[in-house]
Amino acid sequence: IWFADDPAVSLRHLAVVVFLENGRVRYRLVDLHTSSGFTDHAGHVLRACEAEDALFIRCGRYSVMFVPTTAETNWPKKPRNMWQVLRSSKRRRLPRARPATIDEGWLSRDEEPLGELLIRSQQGIGTMAVGRRALAAGVLLGRSDRCDGDVLLSDPHISRVHLLIVELAGRLYAIDTASRNGIFNRGSGARVRLLKSGSRLSLSGLVSVEWRYF
Repeated sequence: IWFADDPAVSLRHLAVVVFLENGRVRYRLVDLHTSSGFTDHAGHVLRACEAEDALFIRCGRYSVMFVPTTAETNWPKKPRNMWQVLRSSKRRRLPRARPATIDEGWLSRDEEPLGELLIRSQQGIGTMAVGRRALAAGVLLGRSDRCDGDVLLSDPHISRVHLLIVELAGRLYAIDTASRNGIFNRGSGARVRLLKSGSRLSLSGLVSVEWRYF
């Protein structure tokens, strides 16, 4: 979705990831490390949240409503009809998002690391321990200074916001955030990759990113 002419909205501001958990459709909203994030219907600033029912957020000066259209929902499938239901039912409360924010970088205080990321590039080699809370809110790789590991990812072939690593339903995924040169594993490109211990990705053929579980 393109939010035009709003300086409060960053390039690649928000990722929406839909997944299955115990047979139910859920979705995660992840702020891509912007300065403003997004807010819920009560005005609380969030960096990541998860829901399976309708959710209303504000991003800059735009309002966005997410409504799953699975067989279990009673919501109309057409946006205009959904808005009419909201307007006619003032008692209907949209569910509060469940924040999953990071306290101190990739590893929160008193948190055991879940694993580590090993990044190899022409600028050097870096290894960073990562906790579960960071993975819930999303570890973001790219050459922008708002990304994690940007010192090692300064090559111009790497997009400013290149790769999101996020844990969903107990599994770890690498998601290409609309980068120019993509992500590759064993020579084949894909937008989404399931990460296991020892999984190695190539960014633009110049940088390797490896995940290791502890």
